[in-house]
Amino acid sequence: KTYALLLLFLGFFVNESLAQKEKIKINNEIATVDGVDFVQVKRDYVANAISIHELGSGEEVIFMRFLEYNTSTNNDPSTKVSWVELNFLNQNQICEINTRG
Repeated sequence: KTYALLLLFLGFFVNESLAQKEKIKINNEIATVDGVDFVQVKRDYVANAISIHELGSGEEVIFMRFLEYNTSTNNDPSTKVSWVELNFLNQNQICEINTRG
């Protein structure tokens, strides 16, 4: 199930032109995979974060946020660093994925 959740969220960042085997949709905070309800997705636009909750129990299982900062004091766009941090709460694991600045 953890791999399926990771696949779901990597889909947010993968170019839509790439082929995907599973059809993933999010509607009214419910993510479906191939038409089957899978998890609840709560977005926090202010914090640039997404929380993933199991259906039924409501337990938060993944917390994902987009982070960035500039390594220069003059805000030079070429020195911008950005990444996605995935916290797998049940496994106490954190995964950081570099993104383009």
